Amino acid sequence: QDPTPTMTQHQYVTCNVTGKGRDPLDLDAAMALLQNRELVELLFPKDFKIGDKPLYLSSNFYFRMFRGTVYDAQDSLAASSQANNQKFKEWMADELFPTLNTIRRTHDELEVYWEGTFIFEHAVWTAMQSDAYMALGSCIFIVCYLAFHTRSVMLSIGALLLTIMGIPVGFVSMALLTGSNTLTGASFLSLFLIIGLGADVV
Repeated sequence: QDPTPTMTQHQYVTCNVTGKGRDPLDLDAAMALLQNRELVELLFPKDFKIGDKPLYLSSNFYFRMFRGTVYDAQDSLAASSQANNQKFKEWMADELFPTLNTIRRTHDELEVYWEGTFIFEHAVWTAMQSDAYMALGSCIFIVCYLAFHTRSVMLSIGALLLTIMGIPVGFVSMALLTGSNTLTGASFLSLFLIIGLGADVV
């Protein structure tokens, strides 16, 4: 890493990462460099002083991807943007998000938070997929319990299917009444509620 940050007219810090260094820059040397470049206030909290141990630190990462030139047609630019977004989503889902999760799990002394393009949406859907497995386990348990209680496997499965059918019926009814067809992450909570309430009614 080339530890030569520079300030641009937009107050961004540009640091050229070459990957040619063998060892990371010593912390004291890095702090002295930041102080010399007058970048301490930009990277650390306002009340931070050299010598203090920072309790939190934020970093921003920007990625440039070639979209096209001014001579390209709008259809070509739109297709290039869509392809770039797809590549970024795949990289974020396959490499970035698992790496951040690994850091969060393996470093108990750190609290890692992140936000950015596509990553929050991916985190929500990943959590929903994990919860869906729990809902599936709940369904299996409820079917077994209903079969034991009613002495009928067909009645138990049929009752659970009728209960779950209330989810799309309710969604379509609300869409027709309100004119909104937005499906949010909170909508998946209805799966847990309707299974539990439906099993209680049966």
